[in-house]
Amino acid sequence: MNSIILTSGPAFSIKKGNGERKSIRLRNEALVKHLKNNIDGYNNLLFICSSPDDYEKNELYSSVITKSLSLSGFKFDMVDLIDSRNWLFTKGLINNSNLVILLGGHPLNQMSFFEDIELKDKLRKYKGCLMGISAGTINLATNAYCSKDDDIEESCYYKGLGLVDINVEPHFDINDKTRIDSILNEDSKKKPFFALPDDSIIVYKDNQYLLEGEGYYFKDGTHTKVNGNITNLVGGK
Repeated sequence: MNSIILTSGPAFSIKKGNGERKSIRLRNEALVKHLKNNIDGYNNLLFICSSPDDYEKNELYSSVITKSLSLSGFKFDMVDLIDSRNWLFTKGLINNSNLVILLGGHPLNQMSFFEDIELKDKLRKYKGCLMGISAGTINLATNAYCSKDDDIEESCYYKGLGLVDINVEPHFDINDKTRIDSILNEDSKKKPFFALPDDSIIVYKDNQYLLEGEGYYFKDGTHTKVNGNITNLVGGK
């Protein structure tokens, strides 16, 4: 694999007054830079969903992100989306893609779909650029960590795709003291992880982990602010 880009929730769109989403140019300069450096050609873009039967939602978000990428200078000739309608073609679609994006959503539901379509094995020999968004980032881990939330009854750990050895808590807000004290600090006593605000990314390439932007390392019930090369911290080192 050329590179893996782990994102939390980059702004691909804004919501208009009528509730519709309007695609915007990516404002995350670090993400744009790494996409430009790691995408080899613009023939095919592929999205892999988290809710395989929610066709309307899948098509909406893949369309919004595609338009945002185009506005940012990434214009692909073909765009495909994998959900329950075409999962039998997963291997071929992956192998023919220059950029594969694992969409956000419910992490556990997404991982169940990934297991059903044997995505782990199909991504092993992929040579292009892979990007995770939110749940997609969580599930890239060898042993994925999913924190307690509105739709997650309890924090949990489970087998992910095994493509990176880093655990990421997306959509992190340093000002949410209640969540930090009652959930994240407590969870970090079991296993360390990185908390990533929406504007930050982590790039995995050549066995190195580079954090672009603000991030926090949670371990042993506390957390510290980190940035830059975080390879030495991955895996609890």
